[in-house]
Amino acid sequence: MQEKRSRKEQRRDRQQHYEELESRHDAKALERFKRPAYQSVSVAEYLAKKYDITAEVDTIADRRKRNDRK
Repeated sequence: MQEKRSRKEQRRDRQQHYEELESRHDAKALERFKRPAYQSVSVAEYLAKKYDITAEVDTIADRRKRNDRK
């Protein structure tokens, strides 16, 4: 019959497991992970880019900028 592992043994095994995970990494994965930060855009800008309707969105954005100044 197998005895339960003590908390110290469980903790040691868990730490060892995480150390192994950190030590093993793929160079390609590391390179893919280094990328520019996510740039947020408004919904109107996203739709304008997706559906190529920049003229309509520009006027909306201009109105919004004017209202923000007031």
